[in-house]
Parts: sequence; C-alpha cells; structure tokens
Amino acid sequence: MKLLLETWRKYLKETSQDKPVSIKDVHELADALNIPWDDDAEFMSFTKKLTGESHLDKMTGDELSVVYTALNYLNQEETKNESTITQIS
Repeated sequence: MKLLLETWRKYLKETSQDKPVSIKDVHELADALNIPWDDDAEFMSFTKKLTGESHLDKMTGDELSVVYTALNYLNQEETKNESTITQIS
C-alpha cells in the first residue's frame, strides 16, 4: 500500500492541474470508468481507505485529488492487467 501511495504522489506531481479537482470531476471520471459512486459501499470504502473520509462532499481539495488520481491510476492498471477496483478495496 505504501508503494501505491508513493506512486500516486508522484503521479499527482506529474499531472498537476491549474485548477483544483472538484467533486464533479471525480463523479465524471467514475462515470467514464463505469464505477458506481452514488451511495455505493465499495466506492465509499475505497475512498475511506485512501483519505480517511468516505464522502466526497466532506473531502478537502487535496483528498479529492488523491481519489481522482487513484481512479486514473486504477484505470491505467486495469487496462494493463485487467484488474478492478475491488482488488484494492
């Protein structure tokens, strides 16, 4: 898990955006990846493990960035390895 977090931190620095990540950005990315997020227990467990908070509307901008980056990372890994979000949850 530590290696995964370090990878995300590196990825965050490489893909920093001019604007902060919003809840809408996370929702749109999850929708694009066909990941259910609305009151979804797996998604809330996933975000809680990442940030300590399960609800996006209670997260800071930095925490939203972590979730957004993690979803992007998982998408890249899934493309390579056909893995799923449930393997980390």
